[in-house]
Amino acid sequence: YRATTAEGGFAAIKMYRLRSPSFVHMQQYMEGDRRFAGTRNGIQLIHAWTQKEYKNLSIMHDLGCRVPDPIAFKANILAMEFLGVDGVPYSRLSDTGSEDPNGDFALIMADLEKMKGGGLVHADVSEYNILMTDKGPYLIDCGQAVLTSHPRAEEFYKRDLENLRKYFSKYPDFKKE
Repeated sequence: YRATTAEGGFAAIKMYRLRSPSFVHMQQYMEGDRRFAGTRNGIQLIHAWTQKEYKNLSIMHDLGCRVPDPIAFKANILAMEFLGVDGVPYSRLSDTGSEDPNGDFALIMADLEKMKGGGLVHADVSEYNILMTDKGPYLIDCGQAVLTSHPRAEEFYKRDLENLRKYFSKYPDFKKE
């Protein structure tokens, strides 16, 4: 959702459903994350997931990655920087495509490397979780990001890379490296 700030600007608001059917799916990204030890299920899991996305965005932002600036979170609500122009959000890569596939791929890879060097793996990179802004691609939907100490971190990282290569390989002049 788009919200108006006290200053008259915009913020993006993400509200997680309290009765999510994907508790099992969420658990695989929470396992082994010492930041959220003891989180069980239900509403407690949704609140922890919201906090997790906020913390992941904060880490990624501090590492210099292209992500929305986190603003605040409470319960199942996350506020972050609105990415768009005049109240209209930027489009996802899946919707607009890339005018510079090699350049965009390089920018995304640079962010994934910064994240990995800083101890995180996004774990869900795809053309659906990338916004195409006037400053290049921005990663979004970071709740599932895991610490590099997570038992499946390397598997998730390889999957992220494969997803990117698969998407960008549809462009004839894309160089996979």
